[in-house]
Amino acid sequence: MLIVWPLFVCPSLGMESGLPETLRKKCDLKDPESCFALAYHYDLSGKNDDAFSVYKNACELKYLPACYNLGLYLIERKEKDKAREYFIKCCMGDHYKGCVNLGIWEQNYGKKNDAEGYFRMGCTGRVPLGCFYLGSFYERKKDKLNAHNAFLSGCVLGDLENCLKVAMYEMEEGKQKKAMDRFKDLCRKDLARGCRYYGFLLEKTGDLVQANKIYQKACHYLDAGSCWLYASRIKKSQFAVAKKYFDRSCKLNFESACHELEKMKKGHK
Repeated sequence: MLIVWPLFVCPSLGMESGLPETLRKKCDLKDPESCFALAYHYDLSGKNDDAFSVYKNACELKYLPACYNLGLYLIERKEKDKAREYFIKCCMGDHYKGCVNLGIWEQNYGKKNDAEGYFRMGCTGRVPLGCFYLGSFYERKKDKLNAHNAFLSGCVLGDLENCLKVAMYEMEEGKQKKAMDRFKDLCRKDLARGCRYYGFLLEKTGDLVQANKIYQKACHYLDAGSCWLYASRIKKSQFAVAKKYFDRSCKLNFESACHELEKMKKGHK
């Protein structure tokens, strides 16, 4: 399945009275940004056919964000080959999000090895998702060094998912202090899985009290594994509370929690 970015948004688009009419007049005068803003307005209004038509106009005026969104529309319409043409146009015009989608396209429909180059272009163009897909590409190739470096590039751009992968590599490499500091920072930024791993490392140091607090925090952010960990740690001392957390984890589709919950309902501690 092709995973694509959300529509490229128009941050300047407000809700001023008469806005569509004003944009339409400017678009008729071949102003590409106004055409893009008008198409985006149609997107927000659910007028997909109108949006598609005006995005196409803006793209013909060489406004690459419009070409990018047009590619996404074509993916939704199952016209994947046409979509690829627009992603190529974006990528070759240094609109690097298009490079990432082009890499995903190749990975799913075309030459899988060609995806690497497009992901690299996206990452080099400072698109964090490009770095993440590049790292994932190398992971499938069992190339841990290049995977780690790709994720690190995305982390430097401030992307939490890339930073999480870096921390996991650091933990695997035995760099516990670096990993713990990174997981702690991710947890402070409310990334639930960062909290889970931070709690796990705290537990390894023997700080069970703080670890449980961290698991509980991550559970409140709907991390099923953390709910299960917290419930498992308090089951003997707080049976009723643990049952609630197992139930939450189960509802989040964590199978081990569902099994534990069934045992608890039968009265097994």
